[in-house]
Amino acid sequence: MRRTPLVALPVVALALGAAALAPSAQGATASSAVTFDVPRIVDPIHVYGEPNLEVNPKTGAVHATGPQGTGTQRSIWNVSVDGGDSYRIVQNLPENSDRAAVTGALPSKSALGPGGGDTEIKISRDGRAWFNDLAALASFTSVTTTDDGKTTSVANPLAIPKPVGDRQWMALYDPQPSDNPISPYKGKVPLNYMEYADQVNGDDIAISTDGEDYSKSAGIFANDGVHNPNHGTTLVDQHTGKFLSMSTDKGNNSLALVVGVPAADATLTFHYNTIATDLIGDPQTLFPVLTQDGARNLYAVWIDGKTYQTWYSWAPPGADNEWKVWSEPRQISSPPSNVGVFPWVAAGKAPGIINVAWYGTDKTLKQLGPDGPSAKLGQTWELWFAQVDKANSSAPHVVQVKAAPHPMHYNDICLLGTLCISGEGNRNQADFFKVLVDPNSGRPRIIYTDSSNRLSQTGADSAADHQGAALDTVVTLNTGLNSNTGQPLTPKESTAPVSSWTDPAGDALFKPLGGAKVPGADVLSVEMKLEGGNVVANLKLAGALGTAATGAGTPTAQVVVRWQMGDTLYYIAAEATPAGPLAYYGGKTDSVDLCSVSGCKPNYLTYNAFPNAGTAQGSGSADGGTIQIKVPASALGSPTTSSLLESAMAFVTASPHSGVVPQNNGTDFADIAPLQLEGTKAVNVRFGAAAAAPPTVVQPPSGGGNPPTSGGNLAATGLNTVLPTAAVLLLLAGMYAARRRRSAD
Repeated sequence: MRRTPLVALPVVALALGAAALAPSAQGATASSAVTFDVPRIVDPIHVYGEPNLEVNPKTGAVHATGPQGTGTQRSIWNVSVDGGDSYRIVQNLPENSDRAAVTGALPSKSALGPGGGDTEIKISRDGRAWFNDLAALASFTSVTTTDDGKTTSVANPLAIPKPVGDRQWMALYDPQPSDNPISPYKGKVPLNYMEYADQVNGDDIAISTDGEDYSKSAGIFANDGVHNPNHGTTLVDQHTGKFLSMSTDKGNNSLALVVGVPAADATLTFHYNTIATDLIGDPQTLFPVLTQDGARNLYAVWIDGKTYQTWYSWAPPGADNEWKVWSEPRQISSPPSNVGVFPWVAAGKAPGIINVAWYGTDKTLKQLGPDGPSAKLGQTWELWFAQVDKANSSAPHVVQVKAAPHPMHYNDICLLGTLCISGEGNRNQADFFKVLVDPNSGRPRIIYTDSSNRLSQTGADSAADHQGAALDTVVTLNTGLNSNTGQPLTPKESTAPVSSWTDPAGDALFKPLGGAKVPGADVLSVEMKLEGGNVVANLKLAGALGTAATGAGTPTAQVVVRWQMGDTLYYIAAEATPAGPLAYYGGKTDSVDLCSVSGCKPNYLTYNAFPNAGTAQGSGSADGGTIQIKVPASALGSPTTSSLLESAMAFVTASPHSGVVPQNNGTDFADIAPLQLEGTKAVNVRFGAAAAAPPTVVQPPSGGGNPPTSGGNLAATGLNTVLPTAAVLLLLAGMYAARRRRSAD
């Protein structure tokens, strides 16, 4: 979609002017001490844009998902059972749910798909995860799990009442007694409303009570000739059962609240309440988002397409259980975030507290010129966060901070959806990221894509392959306000650099969720230091590394310590076979790029062994589970005692091949890649700093099961993933969807 040239405008601040309809704000006032913990790496092997994040309110498990692209027909689903410190992949389910994992020859994952496009996940109060994956702009694949990914349902690849769909959002009607539900619908709950962009009829809503069958439609909205869908987020008011979303209102630069009133069979009748009209710019800039606090106040947040600032408006529920009286828009963002994209908002139980995040650059619109965020001027993008308390009043209090310790992207961010390939724009982040409030702790968590590494297989930007592996990363609020209680948070951890850290025992499993314990993959402690011109890592495992390969039935196993220094990813590693001696090596992390409708981008991070380019041969020693690795510091960016190694973590993989044989497009296209069995939390490292405090022990999932005897892999599709022409072919197949602002992957 061609974008209207931008006009540089001064920042406009509007008064809220809603005192007459504001209830008294509750809770404490946020101080300037809004801080975040050390960023956690979700998956050190797979990378993906448009990440989703949900927390299981019953178990505390953290689920992260995202698409790898329609080219692979595969999306990624990671789960953390240690409070978000480390994640494991669910990808060997459901096809292999009845056995420990796939064979040693192919120790990686089978497809959840067909899919590879937009993913959406919600988790109901009973602990069920409702997962849905878009497949090639045609249908959706649905999967559920009631045990955080240890087992899943059989995938339904036709989870849609009408064909030709796109960008789905889910909203659960899952009331608890305190909601005093008055909905006419008295049927089975949880009830899932899945809204999606029906490319023929409008924004359709499929409903399901089991997470697998979405064959029934609840209705279509924004097809009345007046309102148009903007593909924004959805929610359900738990008191009334009303489905809530947003659309355009009458005229340009407007927003309306879509209200779907349920009938006894959960079908919906729609009407529209005006949120805002005659806005400065188009609020449909990927995407307007909606949230609700514990007092049932609604908050609409958007970035307009003229100033690229972040705005919000709010409305209380009226006596008629409608949200008709909306405040004047108020600007949230402020310099040095001068241009922003991809807003997201989340509220908790506390009235009047909202948590807003966006990607922002200090470049002004005047500096960026007519291309705005898509200008290729080397701009620096940061992850910005604002906690707004008293947001439901005429005097909201905004604390804006950088939520990540370093920039998350450089250069252009394309906003043309599938047509980014025609504009040769960088769409490695895809079109959004997410913020949620942890239902158990009240802490906001942000999952974002850190592409500051500038990795690409070609080594430079090209028309169809762009720099920046979208490394999915989660930060959690360390200090600020608890969004459930409104009270100040107790600091969760220190972000001060350390030189060593420990990890709980018994959390290395094969298969990675719900499998048997693998002592040779179980990292207990890590120490890092500089010594004699080498970076030295001393690791303690619960058993010999070679037994991890034996337990997984693979030719090799690797223990890797990875980190970021500046804008470069580095690692040191040791590799073992079931019986042979260890090999030691390290260097710069590399990537393998695969292609989809928006071009080619890094999909895998690789940790190649010497003598591959960018690596160095190391030395070391091993005695059972004690391993020392030495790699020349010159191969690792020449760190000194003052250097900061950010988000350092150790992990162990079982692999189908040696690191001497680099991962490649063909094997990674089929996901024949190293499989992570264990991972430690991430810490900041400085050589010679003190040791980290012992971790909080989280009970790992129970072991059990026998090693597998057979398995499978993703069937080949015949797509040549190394050629940019593949992306062009896929684009042509999906051109009918060009009217939308975002795409499938």
